[in-house]
Amino acid sequence: MEILIYIAAIIAGLIMGLTGAGGSILSVPVFTYLAKIDVVTATAYSLFVVGLTAFAGTLTHLKRKTLRIKEGLYYGIPSVISIILTREYFVQHLPEIFVKFNGYEITKQNFLMGLFSIFMIAAGLSMIKEKKIAVEENNPEINLLSLSLQGLLLGVVMGLLGAGGGFLIVPALVQIAKMPIKSAIATSMMIISVNAFSGFFGSIQFVEINWGFLISFGALMVAGVIAGSIFSTKINAKILKPAFGYFIILISILIIYKEFIN
Repeated sequence: MEILIYIAAIIAGLIMGLTGAGGSILSVPVFTYLAKIDVVTATAYSLFVVGLTAFAGTLTHLKRKTLRIKEGLYYGIPSVISIILTREYFVQHLPEIFVKFNGYEITKQNFLMGLFSIFMIAAGLSMIKEKKIAVEENNPEINLLSLSLQGLLLGVVMGLLGAGGGFLIVPALVQIAKMPIKSAIATSMMIISVNAFSGFFGSIQFVEINWGFLISFGALMVAGVIAGSIFSTKINAKILKPAFGYFIILISILIIYKEFIN
């Protein structure tokens, strides 16, 4: 089973490198169902590996000088605040049993994995749907308040689900901050990295961390990201992204079945 988990880490990294998304979408189910880790710890682990892979991506974009620091701070600072507050004051205090009626129970794991499956469906539809990319303006008028509010929302999502939320960040940076797509992707990597590590280190007082396992998983995932980035130049992303979108929607349906029906 351990070998299967590490293979899954490489596959998650490959998919993230090929598509620019999907690290947390695959890592949370792997930690929960294959590694048999409780859902709160699994989301914390996911924050670590997502932060690690996003940091590796940020370093790559830093060399290309595509980062937009100012907009990233307006988006990132509110999201860091909300992710820490969500992890500390909400996730840690969720009741073990949400609903109990006539022998049917909805537990903390059912609730969080159910929310996560909804997130997965939204991410999958985002990948399937072809997006129109906004044209960069010479002197764009940036709505910094709207950008900050989006950041607050992202922090709640990351705090609850251990997910990076790149499919939320990139469109916001393109539409609200009027960024070209390459700068939006680069800045998204920076925001995800800072947020994910903030959420993780804000969680370690509440969960027991197996550092050897976590670092090994993260290192294999980063290796997969690097390999995926190389292969991405040889694979048609217009075919790959929708295919991955359908795949994660299927996984989300299986999660819903396992948590609420089976």
